Amino acid sequence: MISILIPTYNFNCRPLVEELRRQATAGKYPFEIIVADDGSTLPYRKINAGIGEIDHCRYVQLQENIGPARIRNLLVSLARYRFCLLMDADTFPAGDSFIEKYAKSAQAGSVVCGGFIYKRGINTGVCPLRLKYGIEVEEKDFNARNNDPYGRFISMCFLADKEIFQKVSFNEKMHFGYEDACFGMELKEKHVPIIHIDN
Repeated sequence: MISILIPTYNFNCRPLVEELRRQATAGKYPFEIIVADDGSTLPYRKINAGIGEIDHCRYVQLQENIGPARIRNLLVSLARYRFCLLMDADTFPAGDSFIEKYAKSAQAGSVVCGGFIYKRGINTGVCPLRLKYGIEVEEKDFNARNNDPYGRFISMCFLADKEIFQKVSFNEKMHFGYEDACFGMELKEKHVPIIHIDN
């Protein structure tokens, strides 16, 4: 039912994979997890390579960095199931019902977007100015996001019917910046509904 697709670059995403696998297994949904490493340095390749040995998981190692748009399109092309849940490697579910909420919200021909919250505290690993911006501008509840569903689309965590990617794909000419905004605008132009949920 769900292909969980995670592009990664120089990040240890094993904890994320293990948590998503735990939740998907508990929910008894047919699933797969595919992690595509976008040309990371050797230490991260070694950390993440073991993901391919975990049940229901596949690990794809690219020798050179192809960028966020191309790697997302590649992951979708590798997916076996109808619904694709794309997640950035540096995200993490805020609760135990994360996968369940996406699975219950999946609809033919639609996109389901979740929100996100930033870690608070001294050692967040995020620049203070970036953290302030993220909390004030990007952290929005699902009601606020549903008021502007296309404008609030962010590619860090969304589920889409795989058929949508035949109409809309990530613009591979873009490198690090605005590819998700363009994807959201294309969804609007093609009249693909976006539903924002409280994930």
